[in-house]
Amino acid sequence: MNLPALNDTIVAVSTAWQAAPVGVIRLSGPDSFALAAGLGAGPPPGVAGAWTAARVHLDPEHTVPAVACWFRGPRSYTGDDVVELQVPGSPPLLRALLDKLVAAGARWALPGEFTARALRRGKLDARQVEGVLALLEADQAATLRQAARALCTRAADDRNAVRERLLDLLARVEAGIDFVDEEDVRFISDDDLRTGLDEVLAALTAPTAPGPRGVALPHVTLVGRPNAGKSTLFNALIGADRALVSPINGTTRDVLTAEFDCEGVRCRLQDCAGLGRSADELERAARRAAERAAAQADVVLWVHPADEAWTQEEAATAAAIAGRRGVLVLSKCDRIASRQTDRPELSSAFTACVVVSALTGAGLAELRRALAAALRAGSEMPGIGVDEDARRAACAAVQRARAADAPEIVALELREAVNVLATAAAAPVDEEVLGQIFARFCIGK
Repeated sequence: MNLPALNDTIVAVSTAWQAAPVGVIRLSGPDSFALAAGLGAGPPPGVAGAWTAARVHLDPEHTVPAVACWFRGPRSYTGDDVVELQVPGSPPLLRALLDKLVAAGARWALPGEFTARALRRGKLDARQVEGVLALLEADQAATLRQAARALCTRAADDRNAVRERLLDLLARVEAGIDFVDEEDVRFISDDDLRTGLDEVLAALTAPTAPGPRGVALPHVTLVGRPNAGKSTLFNALIGADRALVSPINGTTRDVLTAEFDCEGVRCRLQDCAGLGRSADELERAARRAAERAAAQADVVLWVHPADEAWTQEEAATAAAIAGRRGVLVLSKCDRIASRQTDRPELSSAFTACVVVSALTGAGLAELRRALAAALRAGSEMPGIGVDEDARRAACAAVQRARAADAPEIVALELREAVNVLATAAAAPVDEEVLGQIFARFCIGK
């Protein structure tokens, strides 16, 4: 697929081509508002992100009910003016409306073109584009959660760090080739080059997840009501005082993350704000961040003080969030005389229940075993897999570079490794690679 220019208006159906209660027609481009208004959905409101109820014209005598959602650029998915028309999900109706919009000047969107525009406009980065594709292709809950994490983060991953190291080695090798006669240029020695390539190979071949595809560390999220002992447990599990601990409710605001090894399984542990009613906007934002982290976690550790009674609201929230991928942690057992504690019937939501004291260390070994079992149980789920081909190709190129004698061949192979590890947004953009990526998308995405 050759990506076209961005200065026209595209249209497509963004829902499945089958009968449904609602179908969505998406327009993106400079004429989106005018075309939608010409169909009867306008005029657009004066503010971005608003919606209007309308009746769009099927023909001069017939109209159908519609809801028009207006997104004024650049505050939209693609960065352009975007309109989404929600109409009855009848395939013949959707086809007729599309034909009218194309006849009025819109162009049929290519597969993945909406997301391609989002990338070109800087609304998404390459990792998020890969997350969108993985989200569309996800067929299991674990894969869906990995895709959602990829879509929601802009943080640099391990692949980018390896690529930066390769770029540094490549620059030093090419400096030795191009400027060998310059006295003030120090090119890389054979020993330093070999050491650098060994480091890169170690990083590329190191396992990053217990699953067979190894594309991302699994996420484990500590959740529960405020002051349940989550932060103390977080510190105890990672073996460091990373989280601030206080008896005052609401101490934790941001989602804290640390990597740790749980019985041989490497994972990311997250400490979140307590869930429950929030007094101010900051606490509500912290609660929403905790809910997002829990929704995207591979394993949920629901923490409840062992010496406190359960409420119906907490039990219902715990069961809903855990969703059969959780471990129930009854904390602060040092406060009770017996380890027989009150617990609601939550067996359908949790794979295990462990009684612990983060202060004394009681039960922590059992918790680690239960957590490792939960992580290994999910290790058979396929990963997103978007990095695996690049990883293998980069390893092969680096190994060829390590075996080569001539600096020119070393530079050629390093350049190959850098290119295969490049994201879709890296400059210069390879149109053919981008076309292959977006050709795998659905029309309207």
